[in-house]
Amino acid sequence: MHHFSFLRRCIAQRALRHSLWALLVSLALCACSTVQPLPVIGGTSAHGSWIELNDSRILTLSPGVFLDLPDAPYRAKFADKDGTYFQASRYLQFRTQDGLITEAQGGLYVRYDKPSEATPWLYESLGAPWVPYPNLPPLKVQLFSGQ
Repeated sequence: MHHFSFLRRCIAQRALRHSLWALLVSLALCACSTVQPLPVIGGTSAHGSWIELNDSRILTLSPGVFLDLPDAPYRAKFADKDGTYFQASRYLQFRTQDGLITEAQGGLYVRYDKPSEATPWLYESLGAPWVPYPNLPPLKVQLFSGQ
């Protein structure tokens, strides 16, 4: 019984490690966007704006590997030509079904043309740019103006 538990833990660690490496490789392969000052969204400056997640806070990245998103607020941090990066107030957590946890800084990315949808993003790490997490369905969010 103990041997089976140890084997499950090793498999879970390997799955988490592979998922994180896949994330980093995919981020490294994405085109880098030039970060810009916070823009005007809907006629008002994004400074002081925040979003709240109106969707599931637990995303499945691969079988047995999950991304837990913290509660609001996600505050406008910076922007690129396509959207605004909103930073989470706490770390995003990657975890396995066996309870292994890795934390990362990041938040939600909102495109200008889809202001009620967001995609998770991570801060730059190991040379990978800060871009939205690829291949996840968009999450429903609500935008609040700081002005």
